[in-house]
Amino acid sequence: MEELTSVLTAVLRGIQQPPQQAAAAPVVPAPSAPINIQAFDPSKSDAGAMGWCDDMETLATTFKWTDFEQLCRAAGALEGDAKDWYDNWHPSNKVWASLRAELCQLYPAKRNLSERLRKASMYRSDQATGYWHKGNEKAVELAPQDAANRLIGSEPFCGVTRTRTKQSMRNWTKKKSLEWWNSQLAQSQAKEFIKEERPAFTGHLLGFSRKVKRPILGLFTGERSK
Repeated sequence: MEELTSVLTAVLRGIQQPPQQAAAAPVVPAPSAPINIQAFDPSKSDAGAMGWCDDMETLATTFKWTDFEQLCRAAGALEGDAKDWYDNWHPSNKVWASLRAELCQLYPAKRNLSERLRKASMYRSDQATGYWHKGNEKAVELAPQDAANRLIGSEPFCGVTRTRTKQSMRNWTKKKSLEWWNSQLAQSQAKEFIKEERPAFTGHLLGFSRKVKRPILGLFTGERSK
C-alpha cells in the first residue's frame, strides 16, 4: 500500500511540474548569397592579373572572407592557362598572398600595341551596348508608370536611336575629312592646277571665291570632294 501511495505521489508531482523546455538548437547562419566574381583568363585580357587580384581583395574586405575562403573563391574564378597552372601549383604554404604574388609575376600587363590595334580593328559596334539600349530600357520602365516621358512608337524616350547615332558618326567623319582636305591638300592642288597651260580657264577659275574654288580644283585634280 505504501509503495502504491509513493508511486501515485510521484505521478502527481510529475503532472503538476511544467515540462522542461528542450535545449535550443544552435543557430546556423544562412549561407551567403552567391557573388558574381569576374573570371580571370590571361588569353582574353591584356590588363594582367594585378587588377583582378585587387578586385578580389576588395570583395574579401567587403564580405569579410577568411584567407582560405578568399583563396578558394579566387581559384574557382581562374580560367584558361591560369586554371591549368593552379591545378599544378603545390607550394609549401598555400595562402592568398602566395597566389597573388605568383599570378602577378606570371601574368603581367601586356604592352603589345599591335595586338591591341588588331583587336580594336576587329571590334564592331554590334558588340557594344549603345545609349539607345539604355534609352529603350528606361522607356519601357517608365511606360507602365504613366510617366510623361513614355515610349511613343519605336523611338526611345530620350530620342537616341541606333540609326541616328550611326548617321551622326558619318556626318562627323565627313566633316573632319573635309576639314583635313581643305587644310592639307587644297593649297597644293591649286598650285599644281594653276601651273598647267590653261590660261583662259585659269583666269576664270581665279574669279571664284575660295569656298567654290576648292571643290572644283578637287574634281579636276582627281581628288574626291568631300
